[in-house]
Amino acid sequence: MKIAKFKPEIDLDRASVIPLRAQIVEQLRKGIIRNRLAVGTKLISERQLADELKINRNTVHQAYEQLVDDGLLESSELRGGGMVVAQGAPDQYRAPFPSLNLILPYRFSEQLKLSNLHGLEIIGGIMDRAAELHISVNITALPDATLPGPEIENWLESFIPRSIGIITLGLRSNAFDPVFGELLNCRTLPHVFVSANSPLPHISSVTSSTEQGAREMLDCLRKFGHRTLGIAAINPSPHRQFRNCAYERGRTIARLAPEYGIEPISVTIGPGQVTRLDNPGELVDQLLNASPRPTAIWVQNDGFAEQLKQEFVSRGLRVPEDISLIGYDNTCAGDELSTIDHSRFDIGAQAVNIIAELFDHGSPGDALHRTISSHFIRRQSITYAKQPNEEGHA
Repeated sequence: MKIAKFKPEIDLDRASVIPLRAQIVEQLRKGIIRNRLAVGTKLISERQLADELKINRNTVHQAYEQLVDDGLLESSELRGGGMVVAQGAPDQYRAPFPSLNLILPYRFSEQLKLSNLHGLEIIGGIMDRAAELHISVNITALPDATLPGPEIENWLESFIPRSIGIITLGLRSNAFDPVFGELLNCRTLPHVFVSANSPLPHISSVTSSTEQGAREMLDCLRKFGHRTLGIAAINPSPHRQFRNCAYERGRTIARLAPEYGIEPISVTIGPGQVTRLDNPGELVDQLLNASPRPTAIWVQNDGFAEQLKQEFVSRGLRVPEDISLIGYDNTCAGDELSTIDHSRFDIGAQAVNIIAELFDHGSPGDALHRTISSHFIRRQSITYAKQPNEEGHA
């Protein structure tokens, strides 16, 4: 079997006071550790590297011998000889005080202003689990998207060699982000998306699963006589870099509803990420004019549900007497709105677990995908379905 060779990227500064041998040693060391090369990976020969760098072969020989003394390289016992990554090299891949990088779309002070309590719960889960595993967390904001390529590389180089992994909470915009794109190109460190997934096979993810909470909700609606359910979900706008798992919630509910004898009637919100409905009246019109008319409505999140409730009230409709209403996220105060929810602390903790497992036992490019189960919380916004032949608005 042919063994892959590692060809280091070495840029010598011939005007520097640092000897060429020392420059080669340092850049080779960085390349081996940053790429977490597997034991036995063969390096290109001394002659090849000397020819490429246009230097004396003896200089390369001395650099290789220094790395042997440092425990990163050893002589190959296979035919042809040469240098390979030493058995003890992986011991140097993990920093004495391991740290991971938590990538925030904005500076932390800005993130605090934009985040709701749930966003902070995810960060809390990351911090608590990292502390349990004796891993420090470096909160890292994305630099300006207009940075030139070399400066983006310098930003990456400032933390990647010292990190055991990367956790990303979100993006600062739906537009393509060149800085984030360069971060995604790094395959040498475990990288985990929180509440999202990626089309790239080397990116891990921790997402919520709507299924359990949806089944509990649908079972409750069936017991209360509901046979039609309006589903007001965000219209997915597939992102090339970061796909938020919240877009799949409505599809999951629509898929499961027939199993409970409930007809799903789907309308879309959006497209893309929205935090407030621009025209709740238009959405209510779509739901109320549907045939058959839904007796209950599930909405993408609690904030949207509250907006719809206000619109219903303005039209003389009562919740839940005329129509039952359910949201997602459990963000509304009081005991009125029924909702589906999941643990954000668990999502954050699982992201750290993935980083630790992949760094300790995985290979560069490996990925893990885990889900956190959801649950249904029944409150006052659900009651028995109002049948079409009853007086009133149903």
